[in-house]
Amino acid sequence: MATRTPDAIDAVEFNNMVTPYTRRLFDRLSADGLGLAVVSCTLSERNRHWRLAGESGFHHEVLRGVTVEVGPRRYAHLNRGIFRTLSRLRPRLLVLNGFYPSMLLGLLWARLTRTPIALRVDGGAGDMPMSVYHRLFRPMLLRHCRAVLTCGAKGAAFFRDAGIDERRIFRMPLVPAWDGPNAAPDMASRGYDLLWVAEISDAVKNAGFFAEVAARLNRIRPGLRVRVVGAGPDQQAMIATLTEAGITFRHDETVPWDEIQAVFCDARLLLLPSWREPWGLVCNEAMQCGTPCLVSPDVGAADDLVVDQVTGRVLPLDVEHWAQAAAQLLDDAAAWRRLSEAGRTAMKGRGLGASAATYRAMVAFVLRSETNGLA
Repeated sequence: MATRTPDAIDAVEFNNMVTPYTRRLFDRLSADGLGLAVVSCTLSERNRHWRLAGESGFHHEVLRGVTVEVGPRRYAHLNRGIFRTLSRLRPRLLVLNGFYPSMLLGLLWARLTRTPIALRVDGGAGDMPMSVYHRLFRPMLLRHCRAVLTCGAKGAAFFRDAGIDERRIFRMPLVPAWDGPNAAPDMASRGYDLLWVAEISDAVKNAGFFAEVAARLNRIRPGLRVRVVGAGPDQQAMIATLTEAGITFRHDETVPWDEIQAVFCDARLLLLPSWREPWGLVCNEAMQCGTPCLVSPDVGAADDLVVDQVTGRVLPLDVEHWAQAAAQLLDDAAAWRRLSEAGRTAMKGRGLGASAATYRAMVAFVLRSETNGLA
């Protein structure tokens, strides 16, 4: 699972777990010459179904510990061996990926060893947990941050409002684990009208809303074809709604991440009506395949990557509104093509190279500030 430890470690990223898309980023950073090691709280959380084949190109260690589910799709980790592992690796910079107990122990190690810290976290004000725990400990962690990596405008605004200087905020685009096709299929060649790729839950992803939109759209445009990829607590309710509406659909609980490009390329529209979505990487995946996205304002990518009427649609959570917007695009090939092409163009500036360059710039900024006594 791990390559040999770099001779000199510029940064340790202390995260919950390595995902297919962060693995791709870490591989690129290591290939670019950054002395990087990754320490994870767990190999995988219970709601994740991906597999990571082969060896990574970076040094990676997984700590032992316990995991507690503290909310819908939110997990807190408490690990042992944090001080021992970080002291052995002795990075010049520690990059934390959250605010839960293990991260705070990482912060304590950094304070005791005078190691600068940075934070990499998704989400903005609408998605940040506001428990008593977070209101107490998040400001404490932010006071000691030398820099913050965030994926979008909403995250940058949150950290500015929290008192982080603009120079210390680095906007690093999230990058899918795979590249889009060289040429995207046109609308006529795609087999499904609507696509869902997410956990099937009402509490976070608003899965029931998607099913209601599909049912209403099928009444407007009979013969709707729907593709659903995902599993979750509300999947039976979604399936029942689609079935009762007489909709032709295909449901796969999982599709391997390295095979899912074909799923996006065979769909005309992706719908993501989440109540809470720190970013919504599924939008990046869809748009690099030329699949326009309809999203709620609560999706982090809304009004950032997905710009209403420019690269997709950002719509208030009203079933009739969504059904009509989807119908208009499905019935207007020229309008669909404009959004499809604009989405692919928007994704070209948010690729792996740009993401890795931003991460390296953040590391260089912190280490330069430390050397010059500007921290």
